[in-house]
Amino acid sequence: MEFFSKAIDLAHPYAIGQVVNILQNNGVKGMPEILVWVGIFAAVKLVASILEAPTHKFEALLGQYAKNNIIKDFYHKTRSLPLLWHQENHSGFLVSMMSKAINAMGFFATAPQVFLMLGMGFFGPIIILSIIVPTIGLITF
Repeated sequence: MEFFSKAIDLAHPYAIGQVVNILQNNGVKGMPEILVWVGIFAAVKLVASILEAPTHKFEALLGQYAKNNIIKDFYHKTRSLPLLWHQENHSGFLVSMMSKAINAMGFFATAPQVFLMLGMGFFGPIIILSIIVPTIGLITF
């Protein structure tokens, strides 16, 4: 859903460009057409937000679920170790290492979503520009 949200988000600059184009060509006389494009802009923003919100909620819930499972797994494995092991190893060091591992797993889980957003934000407008005006799109690449 995040992909579709970002893809729909790419219509914002086009809608604003149409508003500016109408203003430059027709001035205030083009107000009805401007209102249509402003409505399209608002509708696109609304649809993108509707698609994006559940994705972030699901991502947060899934991340928390995975993190809780890792914490439980580490806890049970640590408790099952023999008493001699606990006497020879410092618990603060163990907690620190488990915390680092859990945070690393969290970063690993969220990194693909960040790369998708960055890629869509960078390449999306260039692809749309290539569709609208192929010559300028090729120069941009």
